[in-house]
Amino acid sequence: MGLDLPLLAADVVVRALSTRPARTATRRLAELALRAQPLLPTGRIEALAGDYLRASSTCCEKGTAHQRCAERFRADVGETTFCRARTYLREGDPRKTAARLDAWVRIAMLGELRSAVLYPRRGRTVGDRQIPDRLLNQAQLALYPHCDLACEGCFTEEERTGRAPTAEQVAWLVDEVASCGASVVHIVGKGEPFLSASWASGLLSVLEARPHLFFTLATHGMAVTDEQAERLALLGGAS
Repeated sequence: MGLDLPLLAADVVVRALSTRPARTATRRLAELALRAQPLLPTGRIEALAGDYLRASSTCCEKGTAHQRCAERFRADVGETTFCRARTYLREGDPRKTAARLDAWVRIAMLGELRSAVLYPRRGRTVGDRQIPDRLLNQAQLALYPHCDLACEGCFTEEERTGRAPTAEQVAWLVDEVASCGASVVHIVGKGEPFLSASWASGLLSVLEARPHLFFTLATHGMAVTDEQAERLALLGGAS
């Protein structure tokens, strides 16, 4: 119970902050912050964001090849992405960019809350349970094996075999990677996830039941129905 109660409390907080009224309120606050940028200590805010970005790349032991790879990735890719995001927030229409800013902050804050509860200290033991080290920050799941296109250069075209997992199996996979620390799950697929309307409906149900996680979906978009688009629009943790 020493671990279960904090996890339950964190889950309640995450789900409460992920409701539509809460997202609407925080998006409005984000828009106000964007409009008030000239009055805010943007230098200090950007310094804190940079510190967070650097801290996020220190997931491995210092001096190891993994740690050097993470640092190099941050320097080559992370910093460039951060600069593009900063420009986007400065020059974009606050009404449109507020939703993105709210999503970024939400992902960072809720992800850190969940990690702080689930992984408070390396090697910590609660009762007779050993809390594992955090294994993942993000995860990619290739779920749907079929596609109606044959795009030149597609690297998965020869691998489109097998059967798509059921919604229950997808839910189990998502929960498994989440239990390893992942707060972001990328549905990359080897095919088009919206090719089957019934399968896509089950996938969306899995995403809707987990507002505390952030999802990205790779799709060519040509098979998405109006109903599916409406469900996607209501998902606060998907893009």
